Amino acid sequence: MIIQHTADSKLVLFNPETVQERKKLMAFPGLTTHGLQFYCPNEPNLVYNLYSRLQKKIKDIKYTPAIKKILEEPMKIRELPPDFNFHTEPLKHQRIALRFAYSFGSFMNLSEPGLGKTKVTLDYIWLMKFVKSIIVCPKPLRFVWIDEAAIHRPELKVYVVETTDWELEKEDVMNADVVVINYDKAVSLEKHLESLKAEFLAVDEGLIKNPTTERTKALTRLSKSIPYKCVMSGTLVNNSPLDIFAPTRFTQPCLTGEAFGKFRDEYAIVSRHNRFITVGYKNVDEVKEILNSCSIIMTKAEWLDLPPKEFHRIYVQMGDQQRDYYQKLASNYLLQIPEQNIEIEVDNPLSVLIKLNQISNGFVYYKENAEESLAELYGKEGKAKKTPRKQYIFPEQPKAEALIKLINEPKFNTYEGEVANKGTRAIIWYNLAAELEIITRALDLDGRTYLTVSGGTKDIPSIVKKFNTDPNIQFLVCQAKTINYGVTILGAVKKGKEESDEGDLVVMPGFDKRVSDQIFYSANFSLEVFLQQQDRIHRIGQTRKCRYWMLLTNSKIERSIADRLELKLLCNKEILVDIVSSLGEKLLED
Repeated sequence: MIIQHTADSKLVLFNPETVQERKKLMAFPGLTTHGLQFYCPNEPNLVYNLYSRLQKKIKDIKYTPAIKKILEEPMKIRELPPDFNFHTEPLKHQRIALRFAYSFGSFMNLSEPGLGKTKVTLDYIWLMKFVKSIIVCPKPLRFVWIDEAAIHRPELKVYVVETTDWELEKEDVMNADVVVINYDKAVSLEKHLESLKAEFLAVDEGLIKNPTTERTKALTRLSKSIPYKCVMSGTLVNNSPLDIFAPTRFTQPCLTGEAFGKFRDEYAIVSRHNRFITVGYKNVDEVKEILNSCSIIMTKAEWLDLPPKEFHRIYVQMGDQQRDYYQKLASNYLLQIPEQNIEIEVDNPLSVLIKLNQISNGFVYYKENAEESLAELYGKEGKAKKTPRKQYIFPEQPKAEALIKLINEPKFNTYEGEVANKGTRAIIWYNLAAELEIITRALDLDGRTYLTVSGGTKDIPSIVKKFNTDPNIQFLVCQAKTINYGVTILGAVKKGKEESDEGDLVVMPGFDKRVSDQIFYSANFSLEVFLQQQDRIHRIGQTRKCRYWMLLTNSKIERSIADRLELKLLCNKEILVDIVSSLGEKLLED
C-alpha cells in the first residue's frame, strides 16, 4: 500500500497494490471510499491514527516524504491569533481546549461536567468568525446558552427556536449568529436547518450515541453539509467502547467509517450463535487512539483544585410485606395484593425488573406504561405517552425511615468538626413520582423544610435560586430527569480582582457554600445522569468535601443498579484518557 497526497494536498490517498490489500481496506472501519479510492482529509492526527491501525493489517506500507513528516509529528497544537481577545478571561484548561479546537476544526470536547465547555464553544465560534452556527442541546439547556453567551460572548446574537413552525421563526433564525434548538425540534426541522448553510454544528451533551435512532440519523445527515462539527459530552462512554461510534462518525467519519457493523466487527466479540449479541470487546487500545485523534478530554481532578468526593452506601432491610411481594413477583411474574383487590401480571423480564425496583423503593405502580417508567429511570427527556397510573404504597417504609435517621445523625450534620446549626442542607434525588410522595411525607412528619422539583415543575431555575438563597430551606427534593444538567446548585464566575476579595473566582451571588451533600433515595440506571447529578455541587466554587449518601435496600435489583453504575464508571475511565495531560508540556507553554 502506498500513502500519498492528492495533487491539491487536500486529501491523503491509501492506494492498495494487491487484491488482498484492497480487501483489507474495504473491511477496515475507517477511510472514505469513492469508487476504488480510499482516502481521508489531510489532517495529521487523522492520518496518523489510520496509519497506526492499518499497520496491524497491512505490513508493506510505503509513503511519500510529505506523509513521513506527518507521521513523525502528528499532534500540532496551534497558538491562538495574537489579536484574539476574550470577553471573560478563561481558565488555563479552557484556553488549552480552545487551542485544541482551533487546531483540529471538527472535534469532541469530552471534558468532565463543570469544566466550562459552553464558554470554550462560544469562544471558538467567535474565533473562527462563523457566520451561522447551530447548537443542538437538551431542552432544559436551551436558555443556558443565551445566559452563557451574555456573559462570555455578548457580541454574538443568539436565538432559541421555540416551535416547529419554521415560517413563524424563520426571520429571527436568519438574523441570528447562533441558533439554539433542542434535539426533537432539530429532527423535525432537519431540512430547514440544512438550508441555513451553517458553518458550525455542535451537539451538547452528545445525545447521539445510539446509531439506530432517528435522532442520530437525522443529525448525522445534517452534519454532512456542515464543515465544522463539535460533540460536547462529559459522559460519552456509558456502557461500552462501542458508544464512541456514532459521536465520532458525526465528527470525523473517516476514523470509524459509515457502517456500524464493520466497526462492531473490529472492536466487539460477538456470540457464536448470534452476531448481533455482544459478549465482550477487543482492540480497546485502538478505541482510545481513535478518541485521542479527535477529542480533548480533561478531568476536574487534573485541572481544578476541587475538594474530594466521598461516597457512603447505607443498606436498608426491606419490610416483611415488601420482601414477600418482591419474591412472589420475581418467582412467577404475578403479584396479588388482596387487601386492595389488586392483581399485577407482567409478561417479560424488563417489566419484572421495573416492578421489582419499584417494590424496593416502597411502592408499586399498576395500570401503567412500562416504557414510560423506564424512560424516567434513565432520565430521558421527551414527551412520554402518559397513561392512567395508579399506585400502591406499602404501609411500612424502611427506606424513608432510614432517610430520616440519616438526616438526624451527628455524622450527617457535622462537617470537619463543625456542627450545622440548623442541620446540613442537601439535595435529595428520586426517580419516580411515588417516591416523591413517600419522601415528602417523611420530611413533613420530621418537621423539615424543603422545595420540590419534578417533571411537571415550571420555572425550575427560580426554585433552585430560592433554595440557594434561603438558608431556612433544608432540602431540595429533585427528580433526576428534570435537573440532571443545566442547573447549577453551586458554581462560580470569573471576576477581576478589583471586584472581589476572593481573587479571580468567586461564588456566584446568592449561592450557599454549605451545600455539599446529596442523598440518593433511589439510583438512576444511567451513568450520564448519575455523574451529572453529582456535579451539581462538585464544580468551580465548591470549597467543601462533597458527600454522597446512597440508600439501598437489600434487594438484588438495587444492589445490581449500584454495582452496574460502578462498572460503567470504570468503563468510562478506562476509555477516556486525559489527552491534555498525556501531551505534557507541549500544551502548557502558554
